[in-house]
Amino acid sequence: MEKEDATQLCRVCSAPSTSAHFGVDICRACAVFYKRAKTKGLRPPCRQGTGKCSITRVSENICRSCRFDKCAALGITYDGPMRLRANPPITLLRRVGKELRSMIARRRERELELIRTIDHLIVPHPREKIFIVRASASSAISTIAMEESLVFFAQAFPSLAKITDKEKELIFKDYFVKLGIVVCFYQTNKLFGDLFFVKMGSVITCHDDDVPIDFYYPDHHQNKEALVNSIRSFHDESGSALMPLFLKSALTEREFFALAALVLSEHEDLVISEYAQKCIRDIRDEILRDLQRYYQNDMGLYNFAVRIGNLMSLTHIILESQSHYKEIMRYFSTFFEVYNTDKIMNNLVL
Repeated sequence: MEKEDATQLCRVCSAPSTSAHFGVDICRACAVFYKRAKTKGLRPPCRQGTGKCSITRVSENICRSCRFDKCAALGITYDGPMRLRANPPITLLRRVGKELRSMIARRRERELELIRTIDHLIVPHPREKIFIVRASASSAISTIAMEESLVFFAQAFPSLAKITDKEKELIFKDYFVKLGIVVCFYQTNKLFGDLFFVKMGSVITCHDDDVPIDFYYPDHHQNKEALVNSIRSFHDESGSALMPLFLKSALTEREFFALAALVLSEHEDLVISEYAQKCIRDIRDEILRDLQRYYQNDMGLYNFAVRIGNLMSLTHIILESQSHYKEIMRYFSTFFEVYNTDKIMNNLVL
């Protein structure tokens, strides 16, 4: 007699399956997906809006709505507990997202309070209050950003509390500008989608090339032309490198949160101990593991190498943009004499 092959094909995604789940010939992955969707009450919209998406495991981005409908059509039922644990453990990626949103909310409140006291232009937007301010106001806005970023740094990465204060200072100084670039692109994407015709400079302020330079820099100064040219150069160089990759990557909000953590591990030869280096590597590795679970469980992806590659490419380019930004801040400090009037800018950025 011929030996019967015990391998079946999943009736949902056609992947090989060696056993039935919920009394139906479906693979474990589809069974877990259906159980999770029922437990959480998740019913996302169809990706194509047709309700007829192809559901196969090799698909790069499985439509969760059509996958759920296909499970339900097979008569799959789940009558188990419908409540999640009262206090599920929070992953590092979720903590970073929670703290980043909190930081942005605090910055928005403080920046709005500042805006009321300075000259500004209002940018039309259907949902949010967005402004253009004079370059001289950037010092106060940067101080707000630095103070709130330091709170985020301590709350998002508690494992770094174990290293020395001097090492935390060095790491934060290196991290601040990179985090700022991520936040600005996150805000730009959130407020303007994939257009990027206006670049957010902070949580509620932006830079618009169509606004005359004399609004940003109304006073005469011998270094004005050098400063303006350096800022334009930064926007051109960083924009030409970063914007196409941001558009191509089409990052989800969770991926932006991951990027805010991953740029921590990209640095130019920080003089810190091996233990501190290990702490940073552990943060990177944990974020990548959380991303893998997010891709598989929330996005239904099983081939996510391209998305991970795009994130790592963005971290490298942001590191390069950091150098350009620091050069601008040197011009900025000379132009507005920030060295004497704002020691926080001098100590943390330069």
